[in-house]
Amino acid sequence: MAKAYDQTFKNKIIKERLSGLSVKSISIKHGVSVSVTGKAVSCSLKNKVELMTYLSDGHIPIDNNLDERGIKPFVINRKNFLFSNTEKGAEASSMYMSIIQTAKTNGLDTNKYLAYLFENLYKIQIFESDYQDPVKLDDKFKIMAHLLPWDDNIKTQFKMKETSR
Repeated sequence: MAKAYDQTFKNKIIKERLSGLSVKSISIKHGVSVSVTGKAVSCSLKNKVELMTYLSDGHIPIDNNLDERGIKPFVINRKNFLFSNTEKGAEASSMYMSIIQTAKTNGLDTNKYLAYLFENLYKIQIFESDYQDPVKLDDKFKIMAHLLPWDDNIKTQFKMKETSR
């Protein structure tokens, strides 16, 4: 509770301090735009709307590190995708990467989950003709629901153990 109060208090102070300032007033009155502090204040004022949005909602992260970590494997494998011999090979690679990232996002042990997935996926027979019939295809997808990474049984079976940071 004290932490939430402390954060609310800090947000209030920052909002009060920024409310009367503008980029021009800082650089004209104080001539601090050349100092490190002046540059930081000027940057905050230029992004005042975004900063206020961040301060008003505690769920918004201050940085985009989570997003960048999410796309990092695709950036690393970009060169590998260039060497897919066929369009179907490139599609298979992107599906494989998507499955891995979704498993990671759901906190699963990806190696164990993929082994389980490949052991059970072939049992569900999907034929080319099934793609023509939406009812058949929908039935096949319903059969596969227990294999999805957000399924409760999958989460309990393949959940990664928490490690200290």
